Amino acid sequence: MQFECLVENIKNAVNIVEKITGKNTTIPILNSFYIESLSKNINISTTNLELGIQTPINGIVKKTGVVVVPSKVFSSFISSLPIRERVIVTSEGNNIVLETEKHRTVIKGFDVDEFPPFPVIEEIYNIQITKTHLLDALRRSIIAASYFNTKQELSSVFISRNNELTFASTDSFRLAEERIEKKYFEASKNNFSFLVPVRTIDELVRLLELDKSGVVAFNVSGNGIVVSTELFTLFSRLIEGKFPEYKDIVPVRFKTTAVAKKHDLADHIKQARVFSGKLNELKLTVDPEGLICFTAQDNNIGEHQSNIKAKVTGEKTILSVNWKYLLDGVSGFKEGEIYMGFNDPLDPILLKPNTQGSFFHIIMPMRGV
Repeated sequence: MQFECLVENIKNAVNIVEKITGKNTTIPILNSFYIESLSKNINISTTNLELGIQTPINGIVKKTGVVVVPSKVFSSFISSLPIRERVIVTSEGNNIVLETEKHRTVIKGFDVDEFPPFPVIEEIYNIQITKTHLLDALRRSIIAASYFNTKQELSSVFISRNNELTFASTDSFRLAEERIEKKYFEASKNNFSFLVPVRTIDELVRLLELDKSGVVAFNVSGNGIVVSTELFTLFSRLIEGKFPEYKDIVPVRFKTTAVAKKHDLADHIKQARVFSGKLNELKLTVDPEGLICFTAQDNNIGEHQSNIKAKVTGEKTILSVNWKYLLDGVSGFKEGEIYMGFNDPLDPILLKPNTQGSFFHIIMPMRGV
């Protein structure tokens, strides 16, 4: 294998794939980069068995071949080189040689056959989604997913289609849902659903934030998914399981409603959280006089009380919430006004845009008021 390119091109490619490497202490080969020089293109890939990422390196192919190198050593050395310098990359057995005008460096590699192959995804159906709408939907729907749960379906984002494309997650204490209208996606199948691991969604959001492509392609099989753009190809397993039926718990009628500005809510939650106890408890008082009052108290720190103006209808409501869940939900909205619906102190709270928008967030109150 041999190719020539700018150091900058390798750095950019490494930045895309390296995040999922370097964390496996029992299988060293998973802490490596798979670099492949084909007849017309060069790719760098990595995997942690649950997730794999591949991206091209812009360069000139001189000889085809493959090499597998330790990710930490390779990344550290490449990051030390000037970005505008040209480098010739050559494989010698299992090792890789990097030559510039002033350097010749040899990095010991692994046996290529030890690197686990990416799964072959036998496509059942495909989806094409505009990137901006997909990125918004993923950012909002991931809010309520759990990162540490023995029930895998609660550590995932549920993607389904009936008419619109729906993205949802829940950790059983809160739920988030966002939808994409039909005009912003195309699918080869009318009705489907699948569960994507939350850490795959995390990585996909990171990659899409770096990507300038206009459209993202999903190829879905029974147990895996391939997501591809001009910048990257992501392979991931899907979760087997059934996402909770949640439509019936979404409240549609309320005893009390309040409309407040997003930045007011976020600012006052952040102030009150400093004085919240170990359970993150925040007391809300929704007053028909047109106020939402925030109260937090910790016997070892002190106490805090503040209020914001709001458009309130219905009866006075007092309840406790986890401030982190409330702040996460509020942060998922664009700037503007947020509509909040309340019933009894232990009933679900609904947050949604006061005007247009399909995103909604549900939070279960805490016991203790």
